[in-house]
Parts: sequence; C-alpha cells; structure tokens
Amino acid sequence: MREAHESSLYDRSGIRIGRGARAHAARRDGCGALKFFAWHLSASQGRRFLNFVIDGLFLSLTGRLFDQSGWVTALLINALVFFVYYSFFEFLWNKTPGKFLTRTKVVTVQGDRPTLAQILGRSLVRMIPGEQVTFLSSLHVGWHDRFSSTRVIDDRV
Repeated sequence: MREAHESSLYDRSGIRIGRGARAHAARRDGCGALKFFAWHLSASQGRRFLNFVIDGLFLSLTGRLFDQSGWVTALLINALVFFVYYSFFEFLWNKTPGKFLTRTKVVTVQGDRPTLAQILGRSLVRMIPGEQVTFLSSLHVGWHDRFSSTRVIDDRV
C-alpha cells in the first residue's frame, strides 16, 4: 500500500482520489471518499455544457458529409458517427475533444479508468432524445453517467 501523504485523500483500496486543499477540507469535515469524489471533483455544469457545445460542433462537421444522402440514410449514419465519436475518444483517452479543451475527463465512480462496456453504455444512453442535457440537474450527473456508473471530473486535480 502506498504511503499516505498529508495533503491527499485515499479511498478504502488505497487509491488516491484527491489532494491538496480539497482533500484536506473533506478530511476535516469527516467526508467519506465517495462523497468527496462526487461533490468536490465533479466538473461544473458550465464545463459540462461547454463540452456539449464543443463536441456538438465537431459532430456537426461530420453531418455536412452526408447532406446529399436520403434523410433516413443520413439519420442512421449520423447516429453511428455520434456513437463511434464518443466511444472512440472516451475509451482511448477518457476524453472527447470538448473534454480535452475544458480539462475534464470520464472516470468510474471509484475514480478508475472506465471499462469498454461502461463507455459503450454511456454512448448508447446518449442516443436517447433529450438525454444530452440531463447533466444540468442539481447533481451534475446525466443519465449516461448514472447508467454506466461513471462521472465527468475536473482533470486538473
């Protein structure tokens, strides 16, 4: 097991999930590791909305490629591109281009790297109409986060 540093917060398995002033405040307040993780490391609604806008711009560029197709074909191709876009970037780097720019990333609720199944689940749930803005709830957790047991956190911690 790693040596515990004074300025870090570790979960039960010894994985460091936070450091610095945030971890010190969580320890001082008697906050458990998961509560600390959920409330102190989650990306803000503003950052998540910016991720949504940036990724939407990237995806809209691909939509231009299929303007000449029939509407059903274009819809199916765009749905496939949407699914592959999120799955590819989040599985390889835990980040989409929007998350790279806003310095956020996808992790499991324990703070680990998500599995392929979790990433595919996130991407599949995103296909539900209107789901893309469910992260605007008071918990900053969208349906795609809840379903896949993942969270979007600040990558600067």
